[in-house]
Amino acid sequence: MSNRGILSIQVTVLMILCSVLALSNFCSAISPEETMSAEEYFQHGLTDYEAGNYKSAMESFSEALFLDPTNKQARHYLEKAGEKFLEEKESEKESERKDMLQRAKSEILERRKKAQENYENGVKHYRRSELLKAIEEFNSVLEIEPEHKEAKGYLELIVKKLEDAVNKGEFKTVSELYYAQGAIFYVNGEWAKAIGQWEEAIKLDPANEELSEFIKIASKKKEEQEALEKAEVLHREGVAHYNEGRFEEAIGELEEAVKLNPKHIKAREYLAKAKDKLATIKKEEEERKHREAIETHYFQGIDYYAEGEFGKAISEWEEVLLIDPEHKGAKEYMEKAREKIASVTTERRKAEIPLRTPEEEKIEIYYRQGINYYLAGDYRKAIEQWQEVLRMDPSHKGAREYMAKAKGRLKVSEEGIGYSPYEEEIEQYVKELEKGGTTDKEKEELIATHYQDGLVAYAHGDLSQAMKEWQIVLKLDPEHKKARRALIKLQAELERRRGKEE
Repeated sequence: MSNRGILSIQVTVLMILCSVLALSNFCSAISPEETMSAEEYFQHGLTDYEAGNYKSAMESFSEALFLDPTNKQARHYLEKAGEKFLEEKESEKESERKDMLQRAKSEILERRKKAQENYENGVKHYRRSELLKAIEEFNSVLEIEPEHKEAKGYLELIVKKLEDAVNKGEFKTVSELYYAQGAIFYVNGEWAKAIGQWEEAIKLDPANEELSEFIKIASKKKEEQEALEKAEVLHREGVAHYNEGRFEEAIGELEEAVKLNPKHIKAREYLAKAKDKLATIKKEEEERKHREAIETHYFQGIDYYAEGEFGKAISEWEEVLLIDPEHKGAKEYMEKAREKIASVTTERRKAEIPLRTPEEEKIEIYYRQGINYYLAGDYRKAIEQWQEVLRMDPSHKGAREYMAKAKGRLKVSEEGIGYSPYEEEIEQYVKELEKGGTTDKEKEELIATHYQDGLVAYAHGDLSQAMKEWQIVLKLDPEHKKARRALIKLQAELERRRGKEE
């Protein structure tokens, strides 16, 4: 094979790898492993590769390439692991396909056997002039094999025989006439009319057990038909309410539709989607309430702290930690507040060290909060914090210097590589996903896909596309720590490039 052909195959394999990796779950919480070097990731991948854990190996090799795009060994083994992974998947699919074919064959044979039994029973009943029983057996045949010629032929023969008898008036009693007319309606699936005729016949011939039995059968079929019709109406109403965003109403209607017709696939699909949507809305509402409660208690605590009310501040931050035990800011401020209380209690501060005024404490808090936002890449919020500092202390040198840096970075972002240019596009993209009724599983796969696409773009030097992909990840999952880590690294790279240009 020529070098050109080999290269083409490698490129194709790499593209497949990207798709496969996108399905992996990259949105797990950051662990100590995430501080590993490219070489350590590579060694982890190699261990997994040799153990036959090709999916895990691909994840490690991909992370190694993200940290070091020049790592040829990682790229080589990523391709090899991908090939092995695909081979495994193909083998599994082939095995599943064979099992499915075998089950299908067995089911077909069983159904054919049942249809043959029904057909033979129908012929026996026909020869004994037990026409209703014959009709029931032939109908059962057609439910299994709708194109069964012999069963259709017998049903047509029975109907013709009954119609001829009705038209010619060849009946000994009126009861027999009602019997025949009811049977014709029954064959045509007109259950209510069949029941009406047979009930008239029963009045004249109360001892006719066959008619009593078939009135029950026809009544059951009528109920089933009405249930299917009602299920369809409920399905349509449920879909309409789903599209209007009225998910609770949709769920009630679709559940009733599925109860009436368990085989209604579309109703089942929309029911699952409506439940996913409602669960997502409730989860988001719960998270929103938690965020609001955290923010309220956290900043109230900061206000108390700035005013020297350290005990009250600690109470507020304790409320924060009840909701989010890992809230770093609340933990740090609580520690500071306790130190303040201890210091004031033991010495009331040394005389030579003047106590800060409440306003100075507030300035310090806003200043440091701005630095936290700055390091996280949220320059707009950082600027808002430092503007508050300068409102209280116009001569604050640190706030002025940091604000200038933040505005510079924000300018770079707005000129083509940062957050701003993509906000509208990303918002629209997420809205379209929500309109389409994306399930939690589909959302996880999309998050993994965009995160992986960002890694690929970064490895090829396309920082703008990498930024865009990771911003989409954070829009879909604000807690995605890997994407946050990647964006911080990317911002550092942008700053480094900007420094070189200057």
